[in-house]
Amino acid sequence: MADQVQTGIPGEMEVRAIEAAGGVVFDPGTSQILLIRRDGVWDLPKGKVEEGEAPAEAAVREVMEETGLGSVACGPILGKTVHEYDRSGIHWEKTTHWFAMTVDGADDPQTLSLTPQQEEGITSVEWMEPREAKTKMGYGNLVKVIDWFLQMQKAVMG
Repeated sequence: MADQVQTGIPGEMEVRAIEAAGGVVFDPGTSQILLIRRDGVWDLPKGKVEEGEAPAEAAVREVMEETGLGSVACGPILGKTVHEYDRSGIHWEKTTHWFAMTVDGADDPQTLSLTPQQEEGITSVEWMEPREAKTKMGYGNLVKVIDWFLQMQKAVMG
């Protein structure tokens, strides 16, 4: 999806909207989730939705690119987050679609090779217990995403 530009009052910061997608990748064998460390901060894998791409497709692509996983299965949508930031004189409004995911075709995801996408500032990819992940998470809105995942998991598993 192309960035959307809003024109405002002359002299005010340009505002652009961007759409992204990502996932909470779950290993049912260990009940751990996959986190990335980007620019020194623990995060969930996510990235920009490209033009003509559905959010679920973008989430799968981005998770595979950022973690080095060969195949992930996209499950139900968990929700959307919106956050705003300023960069290079532009005010960005970023909406991210979050999905539950599992590693596709692997009996033991823990044995798979994980490769951080270094060109995106990612230095580490690690499996963590959700409770640990929530304490290490660098962004408060992503703690909420993990909670959404845990609530969905509890509703499905009883």
